Amino acid sequence: MATGVTRYGQRLLAVPAMRKDGQRISIEFSIALLKDERGEVTGAAAVVRDVTPRWLEERELKRRLAALEEPGGRAAASGGAACGAGRLPDP
Repeated sequence: MATGVTRYGQRLLAVPAMRKDGQRISIEFSIALLKDERGEVTGAAAVVRDVTPRWLEERELKRRLAALEEPGGRAAASGGAACGAGRLPDP
């Protein structure tokens, strides 16, 4: 932080996280360095949001697409929550 440069730039970062109650979620966040009138870094601010519903939906769509691309995949794609759909990766 002393350099005033973050290695993440202005990118939106996405990572798995864990809530206080132990539930796994997927979050996106951005970080901004706070500077005083001389341009010196005085702190940092972050904006974080829970994107778990979107992440789960995208994962299910990818699973269904992969099933359709397999030989005989049409029948496999109509199956329920196979392949552990709905689980978040370990943080």
